[in-house]
Amino acid sequence: MNHHKHIPTPVEARAIIALEMERMPFGAISEERRDEIARGALGPVLFVIEALQIAAESGPDVDAVVRHYIGSLHAETELEKREQHFHDLITRLQTRTPPGRLSS
Repeated sequence: MNHHKHIPTPVEARAIIALEMERMPFGAISEERRDEIARGALGPVLFVIEALQIAAESGPDVDAVVRHYIGSLHAETELEKREQHFHDLITRLQTRTPPGRLSS
């Protein structure tokens, strides 16, 4: 028996993008900018949805490999963000004058 996972339509994808954006730390941005970001993300998101659909139709093994690959990309991106955060933190700490010392 072949169980197909629900693949979002473009309208559903747009709604999902809006929900995801609410969870992201954009800060104060205008509705116009928020809409611009959502429109810009729609094409790539639809591309990923289509890739997942093709993988699912190719069988469970292909589907598992593609989903694992996408998960690995996400994990790699998160690791790079953390590394950059720590690099920035160390740089800030190294450029501060230690307490009790006057800068020249």
